[in-house]
Amino acid sequence: MAPPGRLALVTGGAGFIGARLSQALVESGWGVRVLDDESTGRAERLHAVADRVEWLRADLCDERALDRAAAGAQCVFHLAAIASVPRSVAEPLETQRVNLQGSLRVLEAARRHGARRVVFASSSAVYGEGSGRPSREEDAPEPLSPYALQKLSAEHYLRLYDRLHGIETVSLRLFNVYGPGQDPRSGYAAVIPSFLDAGLRGRPLRVHGRGEQTRDFVYVGDVVQALQIAADAPGISGRC
Repeated sequence: MAPPGRLALVTGGAGFIGARLSQALVESGWGVRVLDDESTGRAERLHAVADRVEWLRADLCDERALDRAAAGAQCVFHLAAIASVPRSVAEPLETQRVNLQGSLRVLEAARRHGARRVVFASSSAVYGEGSGRPSREEDAPEPLSPYALQKLSAEHYLRLYDRLHGIETVSLRLFNVYGPGQDPRSGYAAVIPSFLDAGLRGRPLRVHGRGEQTRDFVYVGDVVQALQIAADAPGISGRC
């Protein structure tokens, strides 16, 4: 069981970002409960804090498991998702089930169990092409994929729950996250781990087109710090 004191639920807590967040929360004195179906997460990522984390292996839409996971949690960090634009195009119903219906189930579980705040990992994909580069926070969303639309819709649900039920909610639109522990052979990996892996293996760095593409990258440690700050920062509820 989680230790006494403040308890956090981390959905997707065995993923690339979630595992780093779970470990950081433990080291900060939080009790941590992880809900992950291990479709992309791996239990070994939590090896360093395995004896201090309560682990629940379950699908995000398993209401009974989610109820058990949310019980007693003061803060819910919702990171679980099918984080693939191509898959959302190929499988819109399944990604909708997880990314949007799953998010709504997380909010309902948080409401039922009296969680103080829900921190949601949204995506820069909601901006689409935007009004130019670099993207700005105030740019109007223009989702160009089911994944982006699902993330944006979940953001709206969070704001609605803040207004209707008084649950503090914060959405962070994460850009391309990179850092140690990222699987370079994963379909979700960005160019940085892919280039590093190719270089270490003595293979050519594959560049698509003319190589004029640009991306915004953010280090996983900075993302984890931002998520932790979002759990307690005053005056930000209902915002992205």
